[in-house]
Amino acid sequence: FMGVQTVLTREDDRSLHGESAKSIRQQKREDLVYRLTFTMEQERPIYVGIHQNFFKNLSSRGTQTFYSQNHEGSKALATVMQHTVVSLLQKENKRVPSKSPPGVFLLKQLTCPAVIVECGFLSNPEEEMLLISPDYQNKMAYTLAAGILSLTEEVFIE
Repeated sequence: FMGVQTVLTREDDRSLHGESAKSIRQQKREDLVYRLTFTMEQERPIYVGIHQNFFKNLSSRGTQTFYSQNHEGSKALATVMQHTVVSLLQKENKRVPSKSPPGVFLLKQLTCPAVIVECGFLSNPEEEMLLISPDYQNKMAYTLAAGILSLTEEVFIE
């Protein structure tokens, strides 16, 4: 994508667990362990998790990035991605990148630059319409890629 080798852990919303995982808890755990292992097997990986947010307050809106505390490049990655989204797509967005909450397994375990981007709130009816739009999805993907590409390579060298 845009001249950068990109590898998806999955292309749709399905769990990546083995047949032996019977309970939902086992399935979720195996899925996360698979994504962790897969990511760390890549050469010089950068992990970007793409999520959609949901909150009981229907007026909540805007992209927010969370970063791992295990690699100093994570905060820089989250910062530039948040800034790029705000400057190109969401000028009214006042959110700032945040340290990952302690229970986010992948960001707690990964030792490469790692962020989760909550692209918006599905609980906000106006933002939901944007998030399901292929045009907006393409704009968001381009914006996130532009943020990643704007970083210097030194940020990611360990």
